[in-house]
Amino acid sequence: MKKKHLWTRFFIHISLIVVLFLMGIFIGFAVQTDRLISEQYLTTARAHFKNIVLTRRWNAQHGGVFVKKGPDNVPDDFERAALSGFEEGNRETHALLKDNDRSIYRYMAPLYVEDSCMPCHEKQGYRIGDVRGGISVTFDVSDTERKMARNRFGFIGLGIAVSGIAGYCSVSDFPAGRKSLKGLQHH
Repeated sequence: MKKKHLWTRFFIHISLIVVLFLMGIFIGFAVQTDRLISEQYLTTARAHFKNIVLTRRWNAQHGGVFVKKGPDNVPDDFERAALSGFEEGNRETHALLKDNDRSIYRYMAPLYVEDSCMPCHEKQGYRIGDVRGGISVTFDVSDTERKMARNRFGFIGLGIAVSGIAGYCSVSDFPAGRKSLKGLQHH
């Protein structure tokens, strides 16, 4: 009777290990997928930022574009925090934020004074390399985030199902496994 109890505990422990291992795999896939999506958001935002910088540089090299600064051109909370960070040496700021029912990705990097800026701004005391603001990029990622949430639920459901099936099979097949092990011991 004691041997039977020992075998039961052994198979239950093995089953739990298999279930935990399978759950770990599914959780790992979900975390990796989230990380890859976040990296893609950042890559996209950096590309938009670089396009804006290149456009500004081209404009400055071809006589500039004169834009009058209006009262609506003030930084929001995200941009103010980013600008403060740039003064402390941060190279960029990014975040996934909720805006009512939308998910938005925000990115901001500093705007440095370049040679092409000097014809218009040298009299203002600008020096090449100074940070004189930043460029903020915002885009809607609601659709991707909704799909990722459905994907996470799918991973969790599949993980639970596979783990449950593996656990059930190992416990329900326990007597047959024990008989085959006894047969091996007698040979």
